[in-house]
Amino acid sequence: MNSQNINQPTLQYYILLFWKKKYLIILSSFLTSFLILAISFLLPPVYNATSTILVEDKTDKLSLFLPPPTQVMRNEVFTQSELIQSRILFEKAVTELKLAENYDPTKDLHYKIKRLVYSLFGKTLSTPNKEKIYQSIVRDLQNKVKINILEGTNLIRLTVFDRNPKIAFRINNIILKEFIKLNSSFKNNETKNMYQFTKDQLDTAKNKLSLYENQLRSFKEKTGITELSEETRDSINILSRLEEQYAQVVGEKKASQSKIINIQKNIIKQNKDLANSILMSNRPEILSLKKELVDLEINRTNLLNQKLQSQDNLTEINKSIENKRKELKGIIINTIKNGTSTITSYLPDTAVFNYQKLVSDLIALETEINSFQAKEDALLKVINNHKNRLNKLPSMYLTLAQLQRNATAQERIVLTLMEKNEEMRIAGSMEFSNVKIIDPPVVSYIPVKPQKTINAIMGLFGGFMFSIFVILFQEYLVTFKNNMLHGP
Repeated sequence: MNSQNINQPTLQYYILLFWKKKYLIILSSFLTSFLILAISFLLPPVYNATSTILVEDKTDKLSLFLPPPTQVMRNEVFTQSELIQSRILFEKAVTELKLAENYDPTKDLHYKIKRLVYSLFGKTLSTPNKEKIYQSIVRDLQNKVKINILEGTNLIRLTVFDRNPKIAFRINNIILKEFIKLNSSFKNNETKNMYQFTKDQLDTAKNKLSLYENQLRSFKEKTGITELSEETRDSINILSRLEEQYAQVVGEKKASQSKIINIQKNIIKQNKDLANSILMSNRPEILSLKKELVDLEINRTNLLNQKLQSQDNLTEINKSIENKRKELKGIIINTIKNGTSTITSYLPDTAVFNYQKLVSDLIALETEINSFQAKEDALLKVINNHKNRLNKLPSMYLTLAQLQRNATAQERIVLTLMEKNEEMRIAGSMEFSNVKIIDPPVVSYIPVKPQKTINAIMGLFGGFMFSIFVILFQEYLVTFKNNMLHGP
């Protein structure tokens, strides 16, 4: 029976074998667990301080939940996470906490080992200078910090590890403070630059207005002609306003054309096959709706330029525009939903939503450009009519009309720049930042390393497995020896 068990061991045989060796298994398991637990108590504890940062999407206050972050927003979150890891923030923490000043490299174990190795070869290890110590501390601090972007959200989690819980808290706090300050400085610098730009433009416009007013005054004193007919003055005022609108329309059209280029690049960059199938600007239903939207935009512009506006007609046109836009968006969404399943079945819902938004924005911009072009042509036609009417005036009156027109147009420009400059001045006095601390760090006295309970359990399991291995190995040696002595 015993010979059969040795040559052909069964499960019952192994159970009896392990039960026979139960004291060895128990002793090995508990000794290993106790040893690892003792080492865990001897190791210095490591604490952490955690904080959470929200990168706000100014275009969508609910972007944290629904819909998911767009590609642009994900890029912004990634940029902010990289900014947190920038060296300047860690240098601020090292300087403010005086970590480099309180550090003695000669007491470091690594330095002692290195000095011992040098002494064996008869060399002397030089003590690091202050700059090397400072850079080493900054590098070590960067290794103590962990940055995580929470999947599917605009949240960044910052975790700092240190042997001193208060130091971990202070490092986290300083990094957050400097990060917010650095982020705000970018926005404030942009606002200050815009303020200075509008101020310079305003000064130039004021000088030009002063020149036109002096020319107008000199002409009136010289010729004695001081007034134009009421009809001519109305034409000059209308012409100045139309030229201002024309310049604004041209600028908005160029901005939309620039946006279209970026959107097309983003669509093709994400998925070329899908982009080729979904870019559907030439579909008949799309072209028809775009043309209707352009006509409605032109009618609304003409209605707004009338002296006596019909509020009912304006409300009706606005409602029609809104309905046409919803219909256009519905066609886009349905086309994309039907197309993505056959082209790229693996595409996640987030990507489909991104494509819907990108294509919808693309066609909306194309419609805007068509509207701007139609407005531009219409305004240019009216401007030329008023210019032709003014050109029929006698020479003296034509000169006076031109001077008054220059002065009126320049006055409008000055007023617009004054408004923009005041907006930038107010904005400059405010703090701008698209990041918020929603979960500040706290001092935690519960160490995260070493995890004594987990280590003890792992030691217990490791000791158990080691004892099983030893028992099986011993049994193998016994079996091998018997086979050698007695044969198979």
